[in-house]
Amino acid sequence: MAVGDQLGRTQAPRGRGALLEREDELGALTRALRGARASEGSITMIDAASGLGKTRLIEEAIATSGALQMQALTATGGELEREFAFGLAIQLFERRLARAPEATRERLLSGPAALARPLLEGARAHEDGFYGYLHGLYWLAANLADERPALLAIDDAQWSDRMSLRFLHYLAQRVGRLPLAIVVAVGRGHPPRRDPLIDELAAHPHTTTLRPRPLSPEAVARQLRESRFPDAAPAFAQACHDATGGNAFLLERLASELAAGGVRPDEESAPAVLELGARSVATGVLVRLRRLGAEPLELARAVAVLGDDSELWHATQLSRLGPEQAVRAADALMAACVLEEGEPLRFVHPIVRAALGRERSEPERADAHRRAAQLLLDEDAPADRVAAQLLLARRDADPRAVEVLCAAGRDSMSAGAPGRAVLLLRRALEEPPTREQRPDVLLALGRAEGAAGEEGAVERLTGAVSLMRD
Repeated sequence: MAVGDQLGRTQAPRGRGALLEREDELGALTRALRGARASEGSITMIDAASGLGKTRLIEEAIATSGALQMQALTATGGELEREFAFGLAIQLFERRLARAPEATRERLLSGPAALARPLLEGARAHEDGFYGYLHGLYWLAANLADERPALLAIDDAQWSDRMSLRFLHYLAQRVGRLPLAIVVAVGRGHPPRRDPLIDELAAHPHTTTLRPRPLSPEAVARQLRESRFPDAAPAFAQACHDATGGNAFLLERLASELAAGGVRPDEESAPAVLELGARSVATGVLVRLRRLGAEPLELARAVAVLGDDSELWHATQLSRLGPEQAVRAADALMAACVLEEGEPLRFVHPIVRAALGRERSEPERADAHRRAAQLLLDEDAPADRVAAQLLLARRDADPRAVEVLCAAGRDSMSAGAPGRAVLLLRRALEEPPTREQRPDVLLALGRAEGAAGEEGAVERLTGAVSLMRD
């Protein structure tokens, strides 16, 4: 088979499934690599949230470049290294130069490329020499590409130091006639505000930007069946998609947790997928949110308590942040693809909300739901919204809470849902009601239990009547 026929057919790394629904991205990377072999250099930026396969696409580009007899130079941005000037650029070239024979190293660093020699040999970057370093690194890249067409593959470029980004800009202005393909993966939202130079690089005429999307329900089902669950039922696969929002990384963690727990991939297991999977992602979710800062974490916790379709004002009050702090926190969470864009506030991945709920102790969760219920009560929110919080809240002997639960119970009876009414009215009985309220709560509960076919309905009604004075 000819080299050109192998493009886009590289095998996934051993032990990992095939990349699904990434044909467009793989095709774009293939075209960029082909162009480099024809001395038509380019930049491809992969811009996506965490877990959507940026690193896998980088790996595929490296594998395909190998099939084309190209050399690949790699670098990865790091949160702790972004203060070192030219750190990412040095990472690209240092291993190649260190392994090269002395004669080759001298040839690569000859001519204008010699301007970068001090930087690559450990000298500190000085501001008065920045232009010389940029020019020298450019010629080093050109010399390498002339030796053999090259791929520069950079992952997590959002953590790049600023001078390395300037180098990429300098290279972008000159890449068009070089046998050089540059692939840059950029994560969204972390850090909350990325360097404007990344956006400028994305807007460059030589740059093509790829934005991988979450997996569809069909792709999730295929991924499950080709990995851990060959017999995954449609309802089970759909529950996994709903829990992860099609995020490939979260799906892998979820499937691993479910398989380790011996969960059967059938229709009966589907309702438990979200809760079971939350355990597998809780630690990772907290680490990621803590990196965004204390304020985004607190706002995310508040939204997790309030539930989807919550208003920013309510989340602000529940999180005890100031209005400006809450707006900044919401922007950071949306940029990181934790929350969907705009209002009302909603998690992109329901499993993240479930994970946030699990990281608190039971008393802490109950107290948070109680404060949320109080907040909604004070604003005369609809009874069903307040009742949803009260069902999870600590008991507080609050007559208003009993009234709201009873009102929500009547609404459920009117809607033909006596089972839901039983749940709400039993919770009202646990609050507990005042002596005056108790007979009415028992009467309503007895009626609801009777409509739901509960065996104790007659006894409940008899007890209610015995308490009535009228």
